[in-house]
Amino acid sequence: MQPSDSTSEEQLPKLWEGSSWKLWKTLEGHKYDVLSVSFSPDGSKIVSGSADSTVKLWDFSSGSLLKTFEGHSDDVCSICISSDGSKIASGSSDQTINIWDISSGALLKTLKDHSDKVFSVDFSLDGLTIVSGSADNAIKIWEVSSGNLLRTFEVHSDVVNSVSFSADGSKIVSGSEDESIKVVDVSTGKLLKAFEGHSDAVNSVRFSMDGLKIGSASNDQTIKLWDVSSGKLLNTFVDHSNHVMSICFSKDGSKIISGSRDTKIKLWDVSSGKLLNTLEGHSNTVKSVCLSPDSFRIASGSVDKTIKLWVLDSIKN
Repeated sequence: MQPSDSTSEEQLPKLWEGSSWKLWKTLEGHKYDVLSVSFSPDGSKIVSGSADSTVKLWDFSSGSLLKTFEGHSDDVCSICISSDGSKIASGSSDQTINIWDISSGALLKTLKDHSDKVFSVDFSLDGLTIVSGSADNAIKIWEVSSGNLLRTFEVHSDVVNSVSFSADGSKIVSGSEDESIKVVDVSTGKLLKAFEGHSDAVNSVRFSMDGLKIGSASNDQTIKLWDVSSGKLLNTFVDHSNHVMSICFSKDGSKIISGSRDTKIKLWDVSSGKLLNTLEGHSNTVKSVCLSPDSFRIASGSVDKTIKLWVLDSIKN
């Protein structure tokens, strides 16, 4: 059976500590690398973006392909789903961001202002705005309803690989090839914090849901945990043997998962830094990892062209 969305978050530390994860399904359908994966808000569907220029929507339970969204002319580097589950945003090497209607599959808007590849996109929690990060070194904020460009932030000296909103929508965190992590105030554009400690490109950054911590993943093979208010480095997670490409917090902020060029997915305890589990199954770089809202399911996308779905063994028949 599938894990229940009603399972309480209080059970998460105990279950993660005492259980193994098992491969639930392998989804095949993309022709080239799977670069980004995301769960729908209710955890029932998966969205994927690929180097084959398409976005695909999948059913988690059956593994069935539900829809293919076509409209980009180059790699789809990043995808995200609005919190109400109605829209998908996709960032592409064709320098655009597309906004799609999930139900109909219609292309609603194409956002154009970046002058190079768009490597990362994220919806604000209220679904009203999108942030994008690009190889043109810029971060841009867009209004979803109109498609208008609202703001451009230039705080990095190199490619912006990853951007993410805080849950309250007041801040953006970004990670760059310049090895730094920046936090910007959305309304004023003011640079609030700069975190430096990685020794190579930063590939993925995320706020914890409470907005108090930031996780970062780097080509230096580490994951770092930072305190937002003080700027202090809280912990460094070391076990991957190659570039760490993607990270994701559990909803309660107690766990982090990571995907790497070493083909492995690792599960970590945030407070102790302890490695809880290593998932093996991909045959090439894991480009993207995400957790379901209930934190009992994982989706991973890889250069091996597949999406793998994982569940906790204790709640799988």
